[in-house]
Amino acid sequence: MSLATKPANRPPFSFSAESEQFERRWLQEIPRRIYALQTQLIPERNILKYHHGAAWTSNNTQGKEIPGEFKQHSEELVVAADARQNAELEKLTDLTDDLARKMAGAAERLLHETVDAVTKETGNVVTWRKKEKNAPAAFLELLRKVQFGVTEKGEPSLPTMMNFDPAFLEELQAYTNANPAYGDEVEAIKTKKIAEARGREAERKGKFKRRI
Repeated sequence: MSLATKPANRPPFSFSAESEQFERRWLQEIPRRIYALQTQLIPERNILKYHHGAAWTSNNTQGKEIPGEFKQHSEELVVAADARQNAELEKLTDLTDDLARKMAGAAERLLHETVDAVTKETGNVVTWRKKEKNAPAAFLELLRKVQFGVTEKGEPSLPTMMNFDPAFLEELQAYTNANPAYGDEVEAIKTKKIAEARGREAERKGKFKRRI
């Protein structure tokens, strides 16, 4: 509604421009905080931004074309009017952080669900049974199944391990401490995987023509 069409008996709010500016800046801060939380889970170089379109395709390591699409998620944020009017910035900061945590948490759950679905489809699953005390064997199997990647500089990077059951880690650590040869076996697998990653990167680079 333009000022010309406003009722004569309703004077404009004295600080309407400042209020709108504050709200814009505040809403811009929320995505920044969400992004900061996301980079704790996913390396910044692996976070892509799309400015148009709603779907895409990519190829997995087996060359299979995988369709992708955006998935919508929403959260509700209730801001008390007096918090803004009284400039209670601490309350607004808490609300901003809370919303960012919820949105980032939803993205993390979606990531885990996607990884779970993909690994089940490919059969790339390792089963650990607490009662069987098979954490050392399960961890070796996991390492053998995982393909190491490379950084943007072409250097091999170790995979990120997350959400392990504390009992699994405790069992694995106790076994490793008591069996030095097990640690040597882990290092041998890592060395082999690193060499394979270097080889794939060299093959990838070899597909490009070099400028003289």
